Amino acid sequence: MFDHRHRIPPFGANFAAPFPPLDPFGAPFNPEASGYSNNFPINNLETPPTPVNSEPVQKYVIVIDGEVKIVDHPELLRKLRRQVEYYFSDENLVDDWYLKSIMDSEGWVTVREIAEFRKVKQLTKNLDVFQLLREALVTSNHVEIQLQEDKMRKSVVVHDPPDQAIPAPGQ
Repeated sequence: MFDHRHRIPPFGANFAAPFPPLDPFGAPFNPEASGYSNNFPINNLETPPTPVNSEPVQKYVIVIDGEVKIVDHPELLRKLRRQVEYYFSDENLVDDWYLKSIMDSEGWVTVREIAEFRKVKQLTKNLDVFQLLREALVTSNHVEIQLQEDKMRKSVVVHDPPDQAIPAPGQ
């Protein structure tokens, strides 16, 4: 015959409820009343609280070749600038018949046409692509942009950054 006194209790029945948190003096701990804040990053998707005197940095979710990334505004501009600089690089222009076919006689291409390129679309999906392209390329040394006519081309004169400038003979 089966004795009910020897049955195993259901899962969790032999565990006591956790004790409430205590402060250093042994009193029950109330986070709201103590001014305690638990705003620490738990994983890569959360960021620490923004300092009081700074503006929050805008974050973007981008998908490039199936890989999802979260980038801030300066990083998005850097990625966009590097991508467009690659399009206009000597390395790419040797084989890119399409880009050469849409250039005018002086090498200008409209911002609208560059905005239709696959990688640019991936970087700027659901965003103001024209504003981002303008903002990203203003600082470029390799691509010049005409804001009034919304067109860009490979820089005719490439400026070396100051730390890589070649000294004049005799200096």
